[in-house]
Amino acid sequence: MKTIKYTGGLVGIVLALAFVSCDDIKEKDRLIDQGIVEVKSERCVLLEDYTGVRCVNCPNAAAEIKLLQAAYGSNLIVVGIYPQNPSGLTRPYDGSPDLRTEVAQTYATEFQIPQYPMGMINRKGDPSTFQAWGGKIQDVFDDTASDCVNLSATARLSGTNMEVGITGNFKKDYDVNGDIGIVAMVVEDDIKAEQLMPETMGGGTNPDYIHNHVLRAVISEDIWGDGILDAFPTEGTSFDKQYTAVLDESWQTQNLALVALVVNLSTREVLQAAYAHLSK
Repeated sequence: MKTIKYTGGLVGIVLALAFVSCDDIKEKDRLIDQGIVEVKSERCVLLEDYTGVRCVNCPNAAAEIKLLQAAYGSNLIVVGIYPQNPSGLTRPYDGSPDLRTEVAQTYATEFQIPQYPMGMINRKGDPSTFQAWGGKIQDVFDDTASDCVNLSATARLSGTNMEVGITGNFKKDYDVNGDIGIVAMVVEDDIKAEQLMPETMGGGTNPDYIHNHVLRAVISEDIWGDGILDAFPTEGTSFDKQYTAVLDESWQTQNLALVALVVNLSTREVLQAAYAHLSK
């Protein structure tokens, strides 16, 4: 059982600013303390950050993520989503690595991501601007009735492959209709790629900007989840899934990790998430 204290760094923005995602936001408008909330939970919450290297406000969202991670620690799992967006906000600068993936665009289309930065919390509800992420994460922890899955994952390097093991069980009856599936993602940290910066962070572009938790691939057979259990699993129902993924030679293995999700295949909601750094 873990105790978490969140001091609400960038989450109290007024509603009028919620629609200016790729515009610069003044620091005095961003930093509004929401007080301290204590949470006791073994649950992990997924934050999917839809972002782009040519989005001027995306570094502000990244700064908020760091505050949220400092508060929630390992209970918060983040995946950076770089779609192949026709607006060009995710198009790489010359000489920088391309962080975009086709699967990221599929997710963005499905969830109707209107602009960047935007985020999804456990793939539940509508996408939101980063100012709302802290409150939505807190809502998940407050909803103790939906905390129903134990999950663990391992990721091991075997030659040029990633060997993945995902196991878990339902710790209470799950009475929401929808079969249960597993999504397995490969993410990479510490990628240097040029990024457009807001004026509060110096403006211009930063060629040495570091991007973390970047979605590189989905290694489950179905990007929305491989079915593991029929609908309405009962307390004690267990599951086990194994994957082998061939790693791209451009990825730095020391910076790779697995993100595993248990999802409701009908609603898309994430019921539990797990993170495992790639080990040798």
